[in-house]
Amino acid sequence: MQSYSSELTTDCFRLDFYKYKMYIINELNTRAVSLNQITMFYYFQIQICYNIIILFINDWFTIFRPAVYTGSIDCLVKTVRHEGFFALYKGFIPAYCRLV
Repeated sequence: MQSYSSELTTDCFRLDFYKYKMYIINELNTRAVSLNQITMFYYFQIQICYNIIILFINDWFTIFRPAVYTGSIDCLVKTVRHEGFFALYKGFIPAYCRLV
């Protein structure tokens, strides 16, 4: 027979949220459930919704954004034209100082 904490851990890491939700509801009806278990359940729900929204927005901007550069040579030419030659070495001094 599994212990009470191992059942929660197994259900939690399987990410079977519907089953876990039913488990919490049954536990609320049969015995007291700690606030930590309820908080953990809602944390996972919010985290999944947040990740889905962020992935959707990221895909939306990636698909419908016009391409700024057509290749590495085009990027080099546009950078030198708009920001100057020394813009290519913009982060060199801080990176070098960190190494020293």
